[in-house]
Amino acid sequence: MKILSRFMRIEIAIFILVLAVIVLLNFVQNSYSSSYFATCILILLGLLTSIVLPSLLVTWAALFVLLFGSFIMIFGLVYVPNVERIVLVLTFPIFCALGIWIKYLVGIRGSALSAKDNISTYISHINSVTKLKNRKNAENYFMKYIKFIKDAMEKNLNIEMNVTCIEWAHSRQFKIISDNEYREILKSISDTLKDIRTPDESIFFIDDATF
Repeated sequence: MKILSRFMRIEIAIFILVLAVIVLLNFVQNSYSSSYFATCILILLGLLTSIVLPSLLVTWAALFVLLFGSFIMIFGLVYVPNVERIVLVLTFPIFCALGIWIKYLVGIRGSALSAKDNISTYISHINSVTKLKNRKNAENYFMKYIKFIKDAMEKNLNIEMNVTCIEWAHSRQFKIISDNEYREILKSISDTLKDIRTPDESIFFIDDATF
């Protein structure tokens, strides 16, 4: 239930926004029909302001409208009922706040989806234990290097590539006995290879404890 509520936050916020619009417009239309058009404009301006402007400017705009509107309604010659005054003063700030809330939640979800894509991409290319690129990356690397060597040979250039394969003998049996120890040793081997490699060397982890 907690996970579902987190996932549905944007939908809940939009539902609250729609419900607020319906309730407010219905109330104004039934009780203060003369202010219906003004209320619609204030709702629209509040939402547009929260979408277009940065959150800080929206906050200042809402505070300015709230203070200026309150001053006019209290000290100005405005011949409208008190409840109608409150509605007109609070409509813009309230819908600014709702707009900021929804924009914030949309940004959160967008960041989460982007992070999820980045994590998926990372997992598909990097082994989680050794933190080394996997077999697929090794194949792509060697195919490009072989093509480069062939092109160089056609130009009578002498280029060599040295490949070393390191395999942990009896690793499968060790993995069956203790999977945690198996992972720790793989990580230790990976760290050692990273420390001793030269800057122009690349290390890949092939399945079955082969580097």
